[in-house]
Amino acid sequence: MWKLFLKGFGIGAASIVPGLSGGTIALIMGIYARLIGIAGNIDHRTLAGFVRLAGRGHFGRAFEYAVQTWQLHFLIPIGAGALVAIFSTASLINFAISNYRGFVYSFFFGLVLVSIYYPLKRAGNIRFKEVLVFCLACALILLAQLSPLWSDLQGFSNIGALRFFLGGAVAMATMLLPGFSGSFMLVVMGVYFEILTAVASMDLKVISLVALGCVFGLISLAKVIRFLLTNFYSTTMCFLAGLMFGSLSALWPFQKEVQINEDKLITAGYILPESLAQGWPYFLCFVTGAGLVFLFILMDIKTGRHKKDVT
Repeated sequence: MWKLFLKGFGIGAASIVPGLSGGTIALIMGIYARLIGIAGNIDHRTLAGFVRLAGRGHFGRAFEYAVQTWQLHFLIPIGAGALVAIFSTASLINFAISNYRGFVYSFFFGLVLVSIYYPLKRAGNIRFKEVLVFCLACALILLAQLSPLWSDLQGFSNIGALRFFLGGAVAMATMLLPGFSGSFMLVVMGVYFEILTAVASMDLKVISLVALGCVFGLISLAKVIRFLLTNFYSTTMCFLAGLMFGSLSALWPFQKEVQINEDKLITAGYILPESLAQGWPYFLCFVTGAGLVFLFILMDIKTGRHKKDVT
């Protein structure tokens, strides 16, 4: 139980950091295939079966049904570890981003760049089709960043509290994929820092909306993801790698920003550091982030899990 709890803690800590994938950590720890199988079993039919037994007062049978269907003896300690990691590290990450944004982004940039290894490695034999899909995904994310919606994040915030629900759904869906960061998708959607602040300050309204979105994303997309990985594995992985590569521009630490009003900045361009003396601390952060994921890659290779099919 404690071993599973610690594995869940590692998954949770990775999931809250843009650039690190909870699915990747699960893969390295050897529990990804089992988790994706459990996620695929959580749907309206199994939930209805559980509710039907509980509604008739058969609580013992309902509990046994849940344990067998969703492997709660395995899932609960992992989920508990992930939740403890998320709530215990949110304040630290929020402080670091608020006060050392450029250094944190340099660290994240290194994480994302090296993490592209995972989807490309598992894509296997990359042909022209996979290269084309990679370029298409990269172009799509770059176009999204250059669009007015990306420059003006108020376009997304206009949907109100629904953005937290959608953010949770997208983050959970991407977390199910090794090599792709769900929290980084929250950065792309412009809600990461709001959610991080809500978790750090225990804003139950925002946390509840994000949690509901996560459940929706898990139930509605787990089977789709498993289908894509099973039938179009190489193409799916190359598409994810292209999204990751194209998204690197959002984490460039030297961004020229323009003040729009008292509480809003937009990115007006990307620049280089003025001197080597100014740039080397950022480069050190980049190397640290890249080195961390590289360490995970070495662990992956050493255990031989890079040769296994995750589906």
